[in-house]
Amino acid sequence: RGKSLQLFDSVEAINNFFGVKTLNTLVSVINLSLLKLVKHTPKQFDVHSIACYWDDNCEALIGSTEDRCAKLAFYAPGYYGKNHTGIATNPTGYILTFDTELLRDTVLQNRIHEYPFFSNNNDNIILLNKKERDMIYNCMCSINEEIQNPQDKYSQHILAAGINALLSICMRYYERQIPKPNNTATYIIMRLNNILDNYIHTPA
Repeated sequence: RGKSLQLFDSVEAINNFFGVKTLNTLVSVINLSLLKLVKHTPKQFDVHSIACYWDDNCEALIGSTEDRCAKLAFYAPGYYGKNHTGIATNPTGYILTFDTELLRDTVLQNRIHEYPFFSNNNDNIILLNKKERDMIYNCMCSINEEIQNPQDKYSQHILAAGINALLSICMRYYERQIPKPNNTATYIIMRLNNILDNYIHTPA
């Protein structure tokens, strides 16, 4: 309360917040390691974002001998950021942000709302070990390489395909951490929420 809300209503708005140049108005990959400090303020997202970063304080992964682990966080349109501390930190990792307009006429256009980690009613944090984190980093870096290329008629579909591959890997880690629920009332409610969310966000 009392703190101004940062509205992330476009890819460019997020780039401006982090102080990076916008090369493509529909998609961006931000290397947090190149930034100085990031201040945690109230945020509202109107675009999709995926953040993968090291967290020294998160609990150890089951079966991992590492002292540190990575976090994979998802933000969908309508999501409000929970970190309102106002504290500035120096994170390490990457953030992928994309506008749904990028997905127009691609296989992801009607599937994006099916991913449970983009639902505000579900846990949107996945814990990763170093190998898994590197897999996510590699996907984001590949997307970033395509962003750097001159845009042509193939750019949109190549970028959407890269995001599609990344989301498939994210689903693997998500289902490992959060087992698929049985056919219970909780599962029915979750499915109903996803159907309603898909209906609201699907153009008429």
